[in-house]
Amino acid sequence: MNILVFPKYGEKGPSSRVRFYQYIPFLEKKGATFHCAPLLGNNYIDALYSGQRFGFFNTLNAYWNRVRKMMKRKNFDLIWMENEALPYVPFLFEDHFYRGTPPVVVNYDDAVFNRYEKHRNTVVRVLTGKKIDRVMAAASVVVAGNPYLAERAKSVGAKRIEILPSVINIDHYSIGKMTEERGSVQLPESSMEACVGLPDQGHFQSEANPSENLSDAEEKLVVGWIGTPSTAHFLEIIRQPLQQFSQTMKLELHVMGIDHFSLKGVHTKSVPWSSKGESSFLKQIDVGMMPLYDEPFERGKCGYKLIQYFASSKPVIASPVGVNKDLVNETNGILAVDEVAWLEALKKMAIFKKEQRLERLGQAGRKMIEKGYSIQSTVDHLWDILRSAGA
Repeated sequence: MNILVFPKYGEKGPSSRVRFYQYIPFLEKKGATFHCAPLLGNNYIDALYSGQRFGFFNTLNAYWNRVRKMMKRKNFDLIWMENEALPYVPFLFEDHFYRGTPPVVVNYDDAVFNRYEKHRNTVVRVLTGKKIDRVMAAASVVVAGNPYLAERAKSVGAKRIEILPSVINIDHYSIGKMTEERGSVQLPESSMEACVGLPDQGHFQSEANPSENLSDAEEKLVVGWIGTPSTAHFLEIIRQPLQQFSQTMKLELHVMGIDHFSLKGVHTKSVPWSSKGESSFLKQIDVGMMPLYDEPFERGKCGYKLIQYFASSKPVIASPVGVNKDLVNETNGILAVDEVAWLEALKKMAIFKKEQRLERLGQAGRKMIEKGYSIQSTVDHLWDILRSAGA
């Protein structure tokens, strides 16, 4: 089967990497061939992470290249697409894309329809407010990352709906105990996957009392968060709990994906993101965190951060929003609904560490990931979806 892949981003884009690129080597072994044509390549992600503007003409060229690929779609057996063909373009201009052959399998791991429905620009709301609903209804198959997204597809008349969670390659996440010294996060070597424009070294911000001895790993609770500049605002949810906890107990916050992040009163380490560096980063922490606002868009998220933490045998603290409520329970972590609950959760995790109970929580999370949230456990389902759609 010859498949034209329309991810939104190049390999550096988290959503495209997780939902498309990481599957391709496994699917190729089943006999499929792929032609990947991202709308926005890695140069867009480089610009985003370095705070630069991508530019109007670069965007216009990206859209033109996508249109050219759409015109050649009949050379393929199937189109596998992320969200939509042309973001912010009214459905009328891509309606013909879903008619006839080849069939289109469209994938969602976020509630992208909310971006159009709730856009602050009235013109955007009027022209594209129902666009994603129409794409879902027109596509041959809608692949939803969670039941929340699947229910939306059902409500707008999608022909066929399949739920496929966001997953990880279990082989890339170590379950062994950390061997590196926590005081020095090992950063990735320069590669195509490293974020261009970010520094080569990790950045350490120390706003707390410099006389404190933070080398005692047995007393210090190390919490971690992986994200991007566009999701950094979620850290505001836990700012006050982290500051309050740090006033009486030893805490260190590790952040991956934001350059030079600091939090007043909290010992903080921030490092640039890279796929090779994630495993090393996760080994450094005791607990993973996923704070979220309880809003419509956030309810559509697929809990990928939690899946990464669990794959590394780390317990978690998370906001009870969307799929987080399905992933987190008393065997593998704590759900925290507000700032008071986040502070109490941090205190509990510190006690669990002292009592050497964190490893047991982490092991429970790892077993859950191995069973249903890895490429190895879901690739056959995805292949069945693509193969049957193409047939």
